[in-house]
Parts: sequence; structure tokens; C-alpha cells
Amino acid sequence: MNRLICAALFCVTTVANALTYVESVDLPDNMSLDPSASVGALDVGSNTVSGALNGVCILAPGGCNSATPGDGDTQDSFLLTVQAGTQLRSLVLSSVGTVGPKGFSANFYLTDESWAPTVNVFIPINGVSPNLLDRPLGPGVYSLTVFGQVAVEPGAFVLPYTLSLEVSAVPEPETAVLLLCGGLLLAIRRRQSAA
Repeated sequence: MNRLICAALFCVTTVANALTYVESVDLPDNMSLDPSASVGALDVGSNTVSGALNGVCILAPGGCNSATPGDGDTQDSFLLTVQAGTQLRSLVLSSVGTVGPKGFSANFYLTDESWAPTVNVFIPINGVSPNLLDRPLGPGVYSLTVFGQVAVEPGAFVLPYTLSLEVSAVPEPETAVLLLCGGLLLAIRRRQSAA
């Protein structure tokens, strides 16, 4: 009986691979809530979104995120959906493999449907960030943008990025109470068996 309970708990807590999106067609270069810019809905488990920027930094306003034709792909913007009954618990950003001119920096920006900024950070160049969320994010559509920021010298840059997004189900209050009661019953049963 105990083995069955342990197996059931293992199955419930095993992390599933949910959405995996790899940029194959260039993502839009402006922030928008246009549904055609969606990379999909996140599911419970480990989700990943990967892409790359390949642009040119100039010494002018706009720096490494210029809208000037010929400056390349300097920004990717897309939408993600956190589904009802789930929450986004962790968002980690990796930029391993980045090359660019001296002083190159890039930025990551996340907003909700009301355009309220949730995360606005510099990307750790050739590194991995800690969890960028200070609290879980509930259901809704979120706009994410990755873009070149500035550099001390002009020149080309390549910025591969991967977002790792951990999503969990939000237990209904009744489910939490049932799990708590089940745990208490197991503890009482163990005590009785040990006596």
C-alpha cells in the first residue's frame, strides 16, 4: 500500500516537458499584444523558448536596438499565455554564446496585458540569470521582449537566448485540504502501526 502511495506521489510531482518553442521565423521586432506573435500557451512543467538576435550596434540614439534598415535583427518580441488554473513560478534567462562589440549589453522586458512592467533587467551576457520573478504570475497573456541595448563601440552582435519557464498547477482549496487530510491520516496510521 505504501509503495502505491509513493508511486502515485512520484507521478504527480514528476516535472513534464511542456511547451518548447525554437525561433525558426524571425519574431516581431516591436512589442505588441497581436495574437499572431504568440509562441503558445505554457503548460505545467518545464517550458522553453529559444531564439537569437543578430544585429549591429551603432553609436547613435537607439544604440544596439535601431530600427534602421540594415542594422539586422536587434529585437524579438512575442506573447506567452499562462493558462487558467496554473501559475508561472520561475523564469530564468540564458545568453550563453553571445558575442558583440566592446561594452555590449542587452535587455529583457516582460509586461502583462495592462502593459504594467513585471520584469525589466539587463541580460547576463554569456551567463544564466537567477529566477527573475519576485512572485508567481497568474493566468493571462504576457508580452516578452529581448533586445540589444548599448555598446561602447559600433559593431555586429549575436545574442542567442533561452528562457526557461517553470509552471505549476494552482491547487484548488478543496484539493489542498484533501492532501493535508490524507497526509495526517497517513501519519496517524504510521503511529498506530509503530505502537
